Amino acid sequence: MGYSIDRYREFDFPYPIDFYSTAYFKQDEYDAILAEYIGFAEDIQDNTVIADDIRLVRYYNQKKPLFSEPLLGKPREREFYWNPILLITRLREKQNG
Repeated sequence: MGYSIDRYREFDFPYPIDFYSTAYFKQDEYDAILAEYIGFAEDIQDNTVIADDIRLVRYYNQKKPLFSEPLLGKPREREFYWNPILLITRLREKQNG
């Protein structure tokens, strides 16, 4: 997709994979974002990786935001982290905490 990638060894054991500036959406949530921001639908789709019912939306390219506010705030709320035993998203942590 043309993104620059940096890899860091953080020793963040609870979250061994942190998809920096990448949001996690289920298909229905993703469809809702596309409908709400129809004028940006193509940009959102161009920055999306699809895996089954999961949509990973990249919203920064290193330090450059790929969307403007208020759209940029939507994926920020859903930053994706992965734990090999338990899938964890910042959203779920907020709901449980």
